[in-house]
Amino acid sequence: MLREAGAGKSKGGRRPQVLETAGTPSTFAAIDMGGAHVRFGVFDTQGNLLASWEASLDLSLPPRDVLSSALDSLTGADLDVDLDATLRGISLGVPAPVNQELQRIDVGARMAGWTHFPIREWMESHIDVPVAVENDANLMALGEARHHPEIERSITVKAGAAIGSGIVVDGKIYHGASGMAGDISHVRSHRSTDRPCGCGNIGCLETIASGVALVERARANGMSITSLPELVARAHEGDSAATTLIRDAGRALGEVLCSVVGFANPNALFVGGRLSTLEIFIASIRSELYGGCHPLVTRNLLISQATLGADAGIYGGFELIRDTVFHLPDLIH
Repeated sequence: MLREAGAGKSKGGRRPQVLETAGTPSTFAAIDMGGAHVRFGVFDTQGNLLASWEASLDLSLPPRDVLSSALDSLTGADLDVDLDATLRGISLGVPAPVNQELQRIDVGARMAGWTHFPIREWMESHIDVPVAVENDANLMALGEARHHPEIERSITVKAGAAIGSGIVVDGKIYHGASGMAGDISHVRSHRSTDRPCGCGNIGCLETIASGVALVERARANGMSITSLPELVARAHEGDSAATTLIRDAGRALGEVLCSVVGFANPNALFVGGRLSTLEIFIASIRSELYGGCHPLVTRNLLISQATLGADAGIYGGFELIRDTVFHLPDLIH
């Protein structure tokens, strides 16, 4: 990043060393995979977003095909910076728990073909820069937390096609003993039906509050809905059936979050993902928390839509890969 450029003028003591920028600038890339799309971001070293874009994604394809397509989209993008000369590292967010030591997915109901696939090794063999792999909700949580350095402890929920959350304490992701910290999607809810979940259990929050579950319920109720964006658009337009479904999902999520927030006692709860664009969804979560938590827990609790919106995951990805490359997480934040 910097290099010595000789000695400066003395002001009575030892002459100071002059530092200057070490020539070629550095960039970092973040790839954030969702259920049906992937978002890309390219940043400079200071965290300024230089470019961002989205592409469609089919997670049912073999991991080699998905990753090849993602790298092609990144390296083939028409950018104002030369990635071949400046790229220092890439982060990859995936909608599944990540084995932090091996940087792979050990169990992933929505990414079954990826189990034990060596993601980091494969990517680093195809692009000669360091790669860091992380759960998508954790990256969203890290992005939000670093964007609010005054907040020491935060929980960020990603409410989209699936439900997930990340916990950040003092600027660092809390993974738990097996990397499953924050996985609220498989917490049982009394509101759920007997529909089995992909994890093998019955009654999981995922089966009633995720975007996939909401679309299925909408279609079962006779609505001509094929995707979560359509359902959200209907709710924005004031469709009563869509609004009711999303309000119920917010209440179910808020009920589960009562235990999480009561136990962790964070300073802030951020809600991201497509469902978070609806105020009725945020209001339903807030109502459950105020009614179900001890007043001291919610007295100073910030409950808010994720500040960074759709870019929270790529901002978190930038923070992760910069920390990884420079090995200085304690000095960066």
